[in-house]
Amino acid sequence: MELFLRISEKIVLLSAFTIISIGLSLTGYGIYIIALVYFQDYDGFFKFDSDFGMFAQIYGALIIGIALILIGIFGILGSISKKVCFKKGFLFLYHINVFLFGIIFLVVFYLLIFEAKEYFEKSCESTSNFKELSDGVESANESFCSISCPCNLNANNFKDKSVLKGKFGFSSELLPSNVQGCIGFDSKTYSYAVQLMNILEYNFQCSGWCTSTQIFVFSDVNRGNTSGLSCFNRFQSYYKDYVTIIGYISMSLGILFFLSFLLIFYLYCGKRELEKKKSQELHLLCK
Repeated sequence: MELFLRISEKIVLLSAFTIISIGLSLTGYGIYIIALVYFQDYDGFFKFDSDFGMFAQIYGALIIGIALILIGIFGILGSISKKVCFKKGFLFLYHINVFLFGIIFLVVFYLLIFEAKEYFEKSCESTSNFKELSDGVESANESFCSISCPCNLNANNFKDKSVLKGKFGFSSELLPSNVQGCIGFDSKTYSYAVQLMNILEYNFQCSGWCTSTQIFVFSDVNRGNTSGLSCFNRFQSYYKDYVTIIGYISMSLGILFFLSFLLIFYLYCGKRELEKKKSQELHLLCK
C-alpha cells in the first residue's frame, strides 16, 4: 500500500511538473508575441470585429501559460502537503483541470493524426476550403503588382531579384504593399483567403497556395524573398516533419493526465489510511 501511494504521488507530481513546463513555454511564447506586436508591428493575426478576439490572440498565450503554472503548483502542493485539509483542497483544484487536460490532449492527438492526414495527404484543391483559398490566391496574384494595381515595391529588400520579373511597381507610400489595397481585388469575396494567407505568410514565410507566388501578396511585399514554397507544400512538409510527432506526444500527455486523474482519487484518502494503519501497528507494539 505504501509503495503504491508513493508511485501515485510521483505520477501526480510528474503530471504537475509537465503542466508547469507547458505553462512556462506558453508564457514565453506569449511574451514573444507581445514583443512582436509592440516593437515590430507584427500583424499576423486573424482580424476580428470584436476587441476580445484581438485581445485573445495577443495576450491569450500569456494568460493561459500563467494559469497552467498555477494549476501545476496546485498539483505539486496537493501531492506533498502533509495537512489533510490543504492536501484535499489543492488536489481538488488540480483534479478537475487534469481531467480536462487529458481530454484536450487526446482530442489534439486525434485531430493531428487522423483528421489532418485527410487534408494534407490530398491535393491543394481537394476540399471546398482549399478550393476557395486557391481561387482567392489566384485572383490576388493576377491583381497585385500588375499594371491594374502597381504595388509599393522596393527592389532593395530582395536578395534574389529574379522573383520580381513581370511585377509592376515602384517604391512609394501611395501604392499598396499588399493586395488588400488593390481596388480591383474583392477582399470581401475572398475574405477567408485574405485572413488565412496573411497569417501563413507572416508565420511560415510561404506564398501562394498551390504554387508559390514568389512574393508576399497578402502581408507586405517588401518583407523580401519568400521561402520559395507554396503554403500548401509548406504545410505538407511541416505535417511530415512535426505534426505526427506532436500528435503522439499529445497522446502520451493525455494518457499521463488521465492516469494522474485516477490516482488522485487514491491520494485523497490513501495517505490518511496508511497513517492510521501505522498508528495502529505502533499502538500494538507499545502494548
